[in-house]
Amino acid sequence: MGACYRHFPSKEALIDQVIADSYRRYRDTLWKEIKAIPVGSFERVVCIGEAYIRFGLEHPDDYKILFLPRRGGPRKLVEIQGEENYAAFKRCITDAIASGEIAKEDPDLVTAFLWTRVHGIVMLLQACDSQ
Repeated sequence: MGACYRHFPSKEALIDQVIADSYRRYRDTLWKEIKAIPVGSFERVVCIGEAYIRFGLEHPDDYKILFLPRRGGPRKLVEIQGEENYAAFKRCITDAIASGEIAKEDPDLVTAFLWTRVHGIVMLLQACDSQ
């Protein structure tokens, strides 16, 4: 373990870097998936939701790092480094609302509703026996 401290000043700094790396992989996966899908389309909203689910199932260790509580209690929302990823989800929904692909509703409410659905699907699929 001593070699780690040549690169990181503390255990917490090492953990923060592992979390940051997981968020980067998550972000890169989402953007790669939606890049070619037309902005403002409902298809892009579906695609980012499917990419979220696929990421959670194909990268379960990263997913757990991102969303399981850390030692010392739950994190505050502002401490979660994946805020830009939630913003990408919201951007797809906001664009779809602006284009008329989704009914004019509160984008925050629609984002929270859809994000909790895809998050819940991943949690259930990870927790259940697939056979």
